[in-house]
Amino acid sequence: MRKNLIPLLLQEHAAGQLDSLANIQRIGSKLALEESAHHNLWITDTSPADPLDFRSLGSIETMNVRGSLERLRDYPDQPFIARDVIRPMLDVMASRTPTVFHLKATIQDHVAVYDKLIIQVGSLNVTLVQAYLVLRVFTEEQLAPREEQLLDLLASGYSAKEIGLLTKVSFRTIETQIAQLREKIGARNTAHAAAIGTARRLTRTDGGRLDRAAGGGRGGT
Repeated sequence: MRKNLIPLLLQEHAAGQLDSLANIQRIGSKLALEESAHHNLWITDTSPADPLDFRSLGSIETMNVRGSLERLRDYPDQPFIARDVIRPMLDVMASRTPTVFHLKATIQDHVAVYDKLIIQVGSLNVTLVQAYLVLRVFTEEQLAPREEQLLDLLASGYSAKEIGLLTKVSFRTIETQIAQLREKIGARNTAHAAAIGTARRLTRTDGGRLDRAAGGGRGGT
């Protein structure tokens, strides 16, 4: 079971332990030792007047979706930065209240469902991301029509035998096609392929981009 690190960081903030860059880095290193493969922590300098010039002062990452960047304007997916990074960051800077945002987003070629805790400490911003789903998305252009149909059927919960009956193709042929599809999309097993198919469906929502549901529970000091 993945450990929820958001309450731990809120406790450190309430105890006044996030009072300097050195302390934030120390606590970040401690959090990195927790058993979790789906957390990232970023420390950002928010002193520049232009939010796109906010600079990264350090990060601890166990998952790589965004890729490394020095300034927010350096990240190629600017709509994502404007909507899901800068906007919630500015909200917390204005309120000075630690806030948890519940987000769904397409980030380059991935779909992610995650919680984001943002804490403003002076001119420093501490962001802890806890992801529940991070999957690569394959578009229609990357898949042949047969592969697209097969991935959709797997996402709908059909077994290889059931897909064979639906499509009037032999069971062994379907098994071979599933194995080839798994190799193409990098799925570890059939269940993983079905999850990737589900993620691909999610990106079709609202014209190809997931709706953002921000706000969520607020953490106090």
